[in-house]
Amino acid sequence: MNHPRNLIKPTLAGLLQWMPLENWVKWSGQNLVFPFYHGIYEKTPAFLEGLYAVMTPEQFENHLDALLRHYEPLSPEALVTYLRNGKQRETTGFFLSFDDGLRSCYETIAPILLRKGIPAAFYVNTDFVDNKALFYRYKNVLLYHQWTSKKNKALGSKLADILECPVKELKDRLLNLGFFEEEMRNAVAEALNISFEEFLHENKPYMNWAELKELEQKGFVIGSHGCHHQAYGEMTEQVRRLNTRKSFEILQSRLNLSYRSFSFPFTDDRVPYEFFNWLEREMKIDWSFGTAGLKNDPVPKHLQRIPMEHKRFKTAQQILREEFSYFMVRGLLRKNTVRRA
Repeated sequence: MNHPRNLIKPTLAGLLQWMPLENWVKWSGQNLVFPFYHGIYEKTPAFLEGLYAVMTPEQFENHLDALLRHYEPLSPEALVTYLRNGKQRETTGFFLSFDDGLRSCYETIAPILLRKGIPAAFYVNTDFVDNKALFYRYKNVLLYHQWTSKKNKALGSKLADILECPVKELKDRLLNLGFFEEEMRNAVAEALNISFEEFLHENKPYMNWAELKELEQKGFVIGSHGCHHQAYGEMTEQVRRLNTRKSFEILQSRLNLSYRSFSFPFTDDRVPYEFFNWLEREMKIDWSFGTAGLKNDPVPKHLQRIPMEHKRFKTAQQILREEFSYFMVRGLLRKNTVRRA
């Protein structure tokens, strides 16, 4: 069932496109925004097709120019100060971040940010750096595209047997294979004659340690996105902590982390308050990020970000107006603050 917000948000944004962003900022009291992206490409690479709306460098620069018209780019130091002040700031600002450690962060995004003087944080899954492994959802997309390119009745029947589903459901099943279904995913890859190792070697979708070190030396923050991009809400508390500690230990051994920062893979939904206390107490983080859009969060060092790779709206103004309008509606219902167990 489609969530009501998927109807309410675009409807509100469409009706209120005429309203200046300055008014939304004033009425909402939200002086800071935290936009985030993944990769920027002239042409969407096969492994990202359908996952989200991949932007071109020109579209990305248009987003940045719009943000710069309305907000001051925050330095990491200013972000830490904002948190120390109880998430209070009189002037507007934005802080950018990028998840998954894709190579386009080094090749395309960082040069644009440096030219425009915009700080940012890049979050990496430590298992994927140096192209040692591949995110399971990227694997799913590659399997689906290989299936559509070879589609025939006999192959469809074979895949349906492997996936234990009717042939008519192959698309949904291939694209939604879960984190724990790796054995089934590998069986499909063998049937389709796909080697994920060859894909990693030939395409190198991720950054390597030398590139990350260079970004760090140029002033960017490098943070943890966990080890292997499993949703933290699916983990036990013990696994959450082990996964996070391991990723920080690897980052610290490879880089000179000026700031300790964490970005939740997918979402922080169903992650209990105690884990955030542990992040601050044991991992000594300076801040962490979720993906719930424009929303208040009761955790002192945790912030919610706005996804900017939008399938309906292309401009930053449209996306921000949608977020602000939905924030105001949720405020009337007393639902614009994250609630945690």
